[in-house]
Amino acid sequence: MKLLYVIGSLLAGIASAHLDMISPCPRYSPRGVNCPAVPSGQSLDYSMSSPLGYNEPLCKHTTPFPTPSATWTAGQSVTVKLAPGGAPHGGGHCQFSISYDGGNTFVVLYQVLKQCFGADQSQRDFTFT
Repeated sequence: MKLLYVIGSLLAGIASAHLDMISPCPRYSPRGVNCPAVPSGQSLDYSMSSPLGYNEPLCKHTTPFPTPSATWTAGQSVTVKLAPGGAPHGGGHCQFSISYDGGNTFVVLYQVLKQCFGADQSQRDFTFT
């Protein structure tokens, strides 16, 4: 069975939400859990929970970690965790995707439409296969 090496990416289609993923560790996250070392010449991104601007790419950082931030086996359940707190602004759409080519293209693994964070805005863990 092939192992899937993934640098976690959270593509949140929420225009004004202020949330960030902490596990698996997204590239350059200062709050991520079990993050590899930041690549030489790069620095932590302290604006991870800021919404992307109109012309910003979906993957702000294209230099990958020197080692994978997570490794899964095909068919294994994956849990993505968002940081507590933040400002979900009434819900929204969440899409969890991976890239096999350094952020040029993405494959959607799981998505939640409308109430991504639940009716009471408290959902922060998402498990899918």
